[in-house]
Amino acid sequence: MPSAPIINSVTPDSGQIGSVVTIKGNNFSNIDSNNIVFFGAAKAIVLSATPTVLTVKVRVGATHESICIVNSETQLTGTTNVFFNVTEPVIGTIDSTMFASPVILTNPNKQDPGPMVLCDFNNDGKIDIAGEPRITLISVRKNTSTKKKISFDNGIIVPIGGDGGGTNSTNEIRVADVDGDGKKDLIAIKYTPNEMNYISVFRNISTTDSIMFAPAVEFKSLVNTSNILVFDIDGDGRMDIIAQGEGLYFPASSSTLILRNTSSGAGDISFENSSYSIGTWVGTAVCEDFDGDGKPDIISGSALALYCSRNTSTPGNISFAPTFPIYYAPISDHVISTISVGDIDGDGKNDLFIVNSGTGSGGYAILRNTSSSANISFDITNFSNSTFPSFGTLTDMDGDGKPDLIFGGLIGSNISICKNTSSPRNISFAPEQLYTPLALSNMDAMGKMLAIGDFDEDNKPDIVIANEGFSNYLEILRNQANELYINYNGANRFCEGGKLTLHSSLHSGNQWYKDGVMVPGATADSLVVTTSGSYSDTITIQGVKIFADSSVAIIAIPTPAKPGIGMGGNSELVSTSLTGNQWFNDDGAIAGATNSIYLPSSPNGNYQVQVTIDGCVSPMSHLLEYVRADSSNPVKIVPNPVMNSFRIFFNFPNINSVKVTLSTMNGDKLFELSNIYSGYSIPLWRYRSGTYILRLINPGNNKVLIIKQIVKL
Repeated sequence: MPSAPIINSVTPDSGQIGSVVTIKGNNFSNIDSNNIVFFGAAKAIVLSATPTVLTVKVRVGATHESICIVNSETQLTGTTNVFFNVTEPVIGTIDSTMFASPVILTNPNKQDPGPMVLCDFNNDGKIDIAGEPRITLISVRKNTSTKKKISFDNGIIVPIGGDGGGTNSTNEIRVADVDGDGKKDLIAIKYTPNEMNYISVFRNISTTDSIMFAPAVEFKSLVNTSNILVFDIDGDGRMDIIAQGEGLYFPASSSTLILRNTSSGAGDISFENSSYSIGTWVGTAVCEDFDGDGKPDIISGSALALYCSRNTSTPGNISFAPTFPIYYAPISDHVISTISVGDIDGDGKNDLFIVNSGTGSGGYAILRNTSSSANISFDITNFSNSTFPSFGTLTDMDGDGKPDLIFGGLIGSNISICKNTSSPRNISFAPEQLYTPLALSNMDAMGKMLAIGDFDEDNKPDIVIANEGFSNYLEILRNQANELYINYNGANRFCEGGKLTLHSSLHSGNQWYKDGVMVPGATADSLVVTTSGSYSDTITIQGVKIFADSSVAIIAIPTPAKPGIGMGGNSELVSTSLTGNQWFNDDGAIAGATNSIYLPSSPNGNYQVQVTIDGCVSPMSHLLEYVRADSSNPVKIVPNPVMNSFRIFFNFPNINSVKVTLSTMNGDKLFELSNIYSGYSIPLWRYRSGTYILRLINPGNNKVLIIKQIVKL
């Protein structure tokens, strides 16, 4: 008979996503791909394998749970005694800014959970959500999130059977690889009040693209089965089922049934009734190794009391030592609602986090594991809690390697977190941080409507909350601790001379960059930018440099050049800019005058033009004094007499340009200019005062068109 994988050590026992972890033990496959390793909900990457050593890489989605190894050659499973803690490169701050605004996932079919479990069902590296909305089905929603953007599809429906009209419903769900094929299956209670109930096992037949389950295989359980646990009780490498209920007939006393897994391998799912009963009520329970012997023990509780059943099983033979009490709630009306497991003080032993609240006060307790050898014992510390929690779980929310306390079901349907500040053999927590208000309400008193995992692949645990019963929405709080991004108000395009202030989401340790080059002295949490470029921010916290998710592209649009004005052959005004023009006269902007050419409607007046390109406005052009020549007076000289220069306006049929000569009264030619258009300006500042003769000549036949006298002052 092949032996199940045995895990002796995990080094390191905590680390970041992407960390390389060495697992030592026995009965591994020496073929990498035949070892399937789960860090809680997420499958790890196996880098190398021998029968005694596996080297694996932690993937996104790893959760605060045991490491599980399936040897696909033998199709047997082994698990670690303690949990792996996922850390972050920079320790976050548990404060009011830890979570982004809630992401509300709607479902038009109204088939969301209810109590939830998390698992990467299709091995695509993203953890999915399965839940039972307390009707005759299980809802499974495939994770479609990308980094820092959470999304799920509307999900598939796994029918449990029955009519759901108060006579049938799901009552609990778990996930485990029952047949050793490397995929985690769904296990659920098919519940009928006061009658024999069944355990339904849905084999996972998912592909990377689709989540799918085979029809249920059903096994007889107990009357009014209310809770199940799935663990390898007898160490044979197969996951067994522990069910609690009321015996084989109603009415009956409390009872616990163990279904021993007898599956032969992939595709075969079978269990036998072990005929072994613990005999205690398992109102709420956990199953983990508390005495370090590699066998999962059972801690169960109801009302005021908590009991321990030490596992003494051997492969193929299930047995437990006599059950004994380990805890009593300190106040008579307190009820134990949830039990969570984790190494709270970092001493390598599994401790207990118990939530117990009553009608007059709220509370919780930490049971620090002081077990040795075959003796299971705990040191108890009770705490009060004014928010009356009904749910508690353990997860390292800030990435410091210590599991923090997360409370749910508080007054006002809020949640809260207590940062773990414990050290070995010393239990302590920071004051409670409350998160309110949330969109959902009526969180289940049994505490299974809150689950924690990294949904968006940013290496930080997020929280999903569901409403009681069946609903059409889930609420997810995305963890944004130490998340660096750049905010700004206004447009990232502006005209030269403008500015924009960039703000960092984090307020210390900043260094700004432009086009990848450090901006000297730019170490504040904001930066005023005036020039084009790609701007980014980094911060250094605890010696680790964090980069912003993206840069901000700034475009400072150049101011258009000052336009000039010329005269066309038909007395029209011509801008030196082909586009973006606006013409002005003495009364202001001329409506509709936006082309590069403008023909004034008035024969006289002052005109200017201004250019706007990409919203940026040029300086105003020089002021042009406009005088239009006409047929009755084909030539005008403005001004005349002249101080420094004059402009010539003419209107000759079929003549656009002329040749101009200037002579003294004695006939001496001073200059000759060609290609002169109407409106042309001619300088005279270098000539002495006196009277001069101006001739306009037709360039086509060289004949004089007109002669004018000009007086130079």
